[in-house]
Parts: sequence; C-alpha cells; structure tokens
Amino acid sequence: MSSFFFDSNICVYMFDGAEPAKQDKAIALLKDTTPRISSQVVIETYLACSRILKLPKEVCEQNVRMLCCMMDVFSIRSQDFELAICIKNQYQLSFLDSVAAVEHFLFITFIIVVIFCINSISLAYDYHLEEQRNT
Repeated sequence: MSSFFFDSNICVYMFDGAEPAKQDKAIALLKDTTPRISSQVVIETYLACSRILKLPKEVCEQNVRMLCCMMDVFSIRSQDFELAICIKNQYQLSFLDSVAAVEHFLFITFIIVVIFCINSISLAYDYHLEEQRNT
C-alpha cells in the first residue's frame, strides 16, 4: 500500500456533494493509499467546509474528526516555526504557506531517511550473504 501527502483540495472534495465526480475520485484515493495530511490541511479543510461549502459547524467538526481517524496527521514541532518565519521573510510568502513548506520539507526529509535506512539494511544483508557464500 502506498502513502501520499494529501492536499486540502482532495480532503474538501471528499465532503463536497455538489461535485460528485470529484468526490468519488477523492474517496477512491483512500482505497489504495495510506493518506498523510498536515495540520494545515486539517485547518484548511475545516475552513473550506464551513466558508465555501457552507456546511454546519457540527458537520465541519465531524469532518475534521473523520480526517484525523482516516489519515496520518503530520505536525511540525514548535521550533520548526522559526524556519517557517525565515522562509516567509526570505521568499515573501504568507505565514500559512511558509508553515506548509516546512511541513512538506520535513515529510520529504523523513521519507529520504527511511529510504536511506532501508538501502543500508539491504546493503548489509547483501554483504552478509556474500560473506556466507565465500566461506
């Protein structure tokens, strides 16, 4: 099963009954993936459901609970906000976009570390097998 970092648009489409084709596609993505979302995506989804879709507050809250149960919510640490502020000032981004950039950067860094570890284990295993064949 693969893992994807979902954007808030995908999450909003899951709750948008006015766009049934997009809703079906968004829900279908859940079947073959382990979805990951950032805390920002949770916030943006709540805001879009309440402001754009005009869903009742209780429904928006239930949607947030559902997202948190169905998906892995990736959150940044308090010290990572300093990096977000630097990105905001350096690239003239909004603070929210800067926080999203940090979250995506940290997620990608995590994936790279996992891949590195898997490759290291694989190389060590191959080396061990080669040594056993030579003895």
